[in-house]
Amino acid sequence: MAIATPVAAAMLVIVAPLYIPLVGSTSRSSLPLVPGSHLWPESETERTVAGTQVDGVQFSVPAVTGATRPLRPIRPNPGPGEALIFSPYLIHGGGRNFE
Repeated sequence: MAIATPVAAAMLVIVAPLYIPLVGSTSRSSLPLVPGSHLWPESETERTVAGTQVDGVQFSVPAVTGATRPLRPIRPNPGPGEALIFSPYLIHGGGRNFE
């Protein structure tokens, strides 16, 4: 998809989450993503309310606790100078840094 105007480019940055590892990441520390989950109906995902605590960690956003489909996260590993741009509806985050 080509971005036709600077306004469209600015809107993309505002509405699309970005993952930009400033000092690098590995497959053990990068942001977990569940491929295809942005296409699931919200009714198929169980989540907490915002401000909940999971495993002793306080979250300001809802945490996913289950789904009717398998939750199989991957950890893409962007290289130097690379970033991830993804749908805000994609299940992401909540992963521990094992480094």
